[in-house]
Amino acid sequence: MRSYFHMIGVASPANRVAGGGPRISFDNDPVAWLAPLSNRIENPNRAQPDAGFGDFHSFAYYMGEPVLESNPPIFTNVARVLIENAILNGVNAHQSAESQWKKVNDVGCLCSEKRITIAHKFDSNLNSDMEVYAFDDEAKVYPVSGDYVFAPLGGSVLESGGVGDVCYV
Repeated sequence: MRSYFHMIGVASPANRVAGGGPRISFDNDPVAWLAPLSNRIENPNRAQPDAGFGDFHSFAYYMGEPVLESNPPIFTNVARVLIENAILNGVNAHQSAESQWKKVNDVGCLCSEKRITIAHKFDSNLNSDMEVYAFDDEAKVYPVSGDYVFAPLGGSVLESGGVGDVCYV
């Protein structure tokens, strides 16, 4: 699962992020300062005299919510933009990662009965005799209409395409 796991550290006192993911912490977040790292982002509200010890540590503040009951409100979008970009980068990396499953052998002979069995590429304990419709041997395995397909993401149903055919649409 190593290619399919993405983590982001937000305001964390941990000294590393699992999987090498990004760490997003403000330079004046007292909890994040517990980690021996120097890659903190500058908080544009760092000189607010009314801010308490934990005001700049809340996840709501990192996501752009006001930190204090003040007029005008004290907030920033700096971390939210970084967090959203990190999420999008993780999704893109996941979608472009190769499948963790490989074809083992063919099962059946007619199109409507033709399947493959698959095995896990990295963990032999996950090998399966599960029969899967094979639409693309380089794609990933997805649940569709109560069955599984080896296909690119995008289809949502399996339909009969005629005599003995099964289509993924």
